[in-house]
Amino acid sequence: MIDDDPFALFINQEIIQPLIISAPKTYFLAKDALEFLKENHSKDTQILIFLDLNMPEMNGWEFLDEIDKSDLKKNIYVVIITSSIDQRDYKKAQQYPNVSDFIVKPINQQVIKNLVQNRQISNFFK
Repeated sequence: MIDDDPFALFINQEIIQPLIISAPKTYFLAKDALEFLKENHSKDTQILIFLDLNMPEMNGWEFLDEIDKSDLKKNIYVVIITSSIDQRDYKKAQQYPNVSDFIVKPINQQVIKNLVQNRQISNFFK
């Protein structure tokens, strides 16, 4: 999970953690998450990332661009969780092959349970 807002990160973790198979790692900065991925990513490991868009230093779009142009893109799936209701953001997200879903904050358990229906990422959930 990547979000610069500690409260949003805490709430999202509380909602998401009980529904996914492995405990999520949390990052306030996208660049820290990217560094972790570069150091620890294996071609055989699938990773699900919950990503905020509007963050300092490196925003969600920049993070996605870095993933897209690297060897990291294989087996990485991204769910965008954002406060943006701008349809241009939704359409832009569809241009990234790693983006599996787009959710507008605030989230709740039902929204996350609906992700189980997404075949790309259903294997990450209990």
